[in-house]
Amino acid sequence: MQVNKFVWRGFYSLARLRWDIVYNLGAGSEIMRRSLALSPSHLDFDPVARARSAYAAYNGGPDAYDRWRQPNERRSWRDIDEAFLLKYQAIEAGEFFDILSCAASWDSAHGN
Repeated sequence: MQVNKFVWRGFYSLARLRWDIVYNLGAGSEIMRRSLALSPSHLDFDPVARARSAYAAYNGGPDAYDRWRQPNERRSWRDIDEAFLLKYQAIEAGEFFDILSCAASWDSAHGN
């Protein structure tokens, strides 16, 4: 799940996140489950909004839950949220999604 140790420190064991694959998967799954389980009324019962908020929280921590809704957010965070939305829409439309090509193009476009 690649749980970010800087974002989730204090919530999970950093050593176990780094070296224990099962623990990392459980932590990432828990983060996503809790994010998706937040009050549906908060997101107006919109499944796309729920997915985007859950992804933002997973990626940026609890404070980032609604960051994609904030127009003044850092551009790099907005880019991440927009990239997720494009992937979500492609999968929802039944399109094939090549995650390795996506990761490679993101890295080259953002100097990583």
